[in-house]
Amino acid sequence: MIRTFSLRLATILVAVVLLPALGPGCDKDSVEQQRLTRSSDKPAVVLVGETETGVDVLAEVEPNNEVSQAQLLNTATAARGILEGSDDIDRYQVVPQATGLLFVDVSGGAGADLMVSLHDAAGDVLAKSDRGPTGTSEGLAGFGVEAGKTYQVVVGEFVGRKLRKAGGRQGPSGQYQVSWRVEEDAEAGFEREPNEELSGASEIRIGEERRGFVGWAGDKDLWRLPITGFGEIVVDPEARTTSKEALHIVLSPVPGVATRLALLDPAGNAIVERATGKGEELALRNFLPEVGVDSYTIRIGGKSSNPEESYVLRVDIAEVGPGTEEEPNDTQAAATPVGVADSSLFIARGELVEGDVDYFQLAPVTHDRILELRLSGPAKADLDISVVAESGAILGEGVTAVTGESEVLSQVPVGQGLSPLLKVHAKKLKGPAAYELSLSLMRGTAAPPVPPRIVVPNSPSQLE
Repeated sequence: MIRTFSLRLATILVAVVLLPALGPGCDKDSVEQQRLTRSSDKPAVVLVGETETGVDVLAEVEPNNEVSQAQLLNTATAARGILEGSDDIDRYQVVPQATGLLFVDVSGGAGADLMVSLHDAAGDVLAKSDRGPTGTSEGLAGFGVEAGKTYQVVVGEFVGRKLRKAGGRQGPSGQYQVSWRVEEDAEAGFEREPNEELSGASEIRIGEERRGFVGWAGDKDLWRLPITGFGEIVVDPEARTTSKEALHIVLSPVPGVATRLALLDPAGNAIVERATGKGEELALRNFLPEVGVDSYTIRIGGKSSNPEESYVLRVDIAEVGPGTEEEPNDTQAAATPVGVADSSLFIARGELVEGDVDYFQLAPVTHDRILELRLSGPAKADLDISVVAESGAILGEGVTAVTGESEVLSQVPVGQGLSPLLKVHAKKLKGPAAYELSLSLMRGTAAPPVPPRIVVPNSPSQLE
């Protein structure tokens, strides 16, 4: 399997798979010949041949579905096997000779929707992979293991509701193949497990790239991000305008995985969270660190996993000019300020991703004004705009259902001293959507919005 990084292999390299016990005159394709039963005089490990590369081949020995029956894997490096039905599971016991990252790969098993899980010596689940339907390869990538500790690799089958109601799959599956190995030292820039707790977070610095795996279902990687030297940069002293330094955090696409990213404060609380569709890039742009905070933590995970291809995480600094959204601005209280007192024409820019909401807040007006605005976005996105009073009341909405069409709001009254908010949102997005808001505030008093007319039915015909 080709990986996106190179690692020095540890001294452990073991593959596990059931292979038929071949004898003179035996049909090697016969399922009956693939079953070896453990007896009092038979060892737990049975070597039955060699692979094309000359390594030992291990045959599974039944029974091995209980924790106490797990088949020990010592120096054997390959094996093959079957599941006798949807209720069958096969357990293998492994004891790494070196501390490092564990990789498990499972394929084959025609007719069965395979699953693979890693357990501790007591049988408790540590990690699990169930990536897809029958025919999907399974695996675990980069799980941190310790030398001398006992682990169990368990191969089983996912049984959906429909199949379960039908009594499950009966009879033997096709051969499955399972392999495992421990890679002792990760290359520079690669995640170090375990890193699911704040105390064990790997480190990424601004301007650097780091890599890791969404290696199993529920896998979460934490990256500590130290920050220093943020401040304001004067762009035009005459106009007294400034731009600010902000963080851009980008996570590369992971094939088959809908990734999630959260930025945590020093106490571990999520400040901003983002999610994306399968195989899409995920980005958090224009994040302004809070004054006095010296580090944040980036948490990465996904709904599914990919043990074959790693992600790339990068953090950079970018300048954010006036009118550009400043994350986090997902709530009214955290709205990005736009315009200055008595400004009449200005532009605001931002970017939405799936599940995101952006708020901007106008500077208080010194006279009654009439607000006109236009929201323009990419052709692929249906963006909506709302003008919201500080009380939360909706002053105006642009919510056309036409993808790629600009939203226009006219004649929205803004009373003297008020500071309304602009809410940019979308019902559904595929990928990031950069947008631009063009605004004008003209002197004048527009008629207040007319409330919807309430019709009280008073005849049978009006009730229909």
